[in-house]
Amino acid sequence: MSSYYGNQPDPEEAVAQIARDAAAADPEDDDVLVFTTSTEYRVRVHPIKPMFLRMFRRRYRPPEPPMQTITQGGKSWEQENKDDPEYLDAVRIFAISSSEAMMRLMVLWGVDILDTPEGAIDFEHDKEFRNMFATAFDDSSGVPVEETALRYEWMLDRVFPSAGDVMDLTRATNKILGIDEEDVASEEETFRRALSEYADQGVAEGESRTGTASA
Repeated sequence: MSSYYGNQPDPEEAVAQIARDAAAADPEDDDVLVFTTSTEYRVRVHPIKPMFLRMFRRRYRPPEPPMQTITQGGKSWEQENKDDPEYLDAVRIFAISSSEAMMRLMVLWGVDILDTPEGAIDFEHDKEFRNMFATAFDDSSGVPVEETALRYEWMLDRVFPSAGDVMDLTRATNKILGIDEEDVASEEETFRRALSEYADQGVAEGESRTGTASA
């Protein structure tokens, strides 16, 4: 899930503007914020409370690239080095952790279920799901699964189980936060580059350890 704001509008103001727009329009007409998932749940994505955004932004701050000195033609100046390996690794870690955190916020506090598929059981009465988690976690750890965590897992398993569902939720979240498609594409490219650098580094280290690296 996209969560690096770059030069985008302040997320809190963007959420406030979305709320103002929603008051003047029928949300049912918005096919980005209202959609049907692969399991036939019809959902509406809406802004979360500003308090949650403030907490999110305090905890998850995008890494800043280091500065490097460039000398050319007898002149020197400082500029950002966005190809620095440590920076790319930090971008990768930030992208994963912040995206997971924003996903959790939106799933728990930013989604209304409008219609359910025939025969579906709601979270409170889904004994099969609760028993499954009790067997998988409670017995092994001795610590009961916290209710909010259980509801989050239920939403992912029952309502948003596919990659396409997650992408639809991501698009809705980006719209709410005022993040446009070009910046999402730019962020994804940075993320892919960071992952590529990380993978290449791992291969090189593996070859070195096994003695197969070329001289």
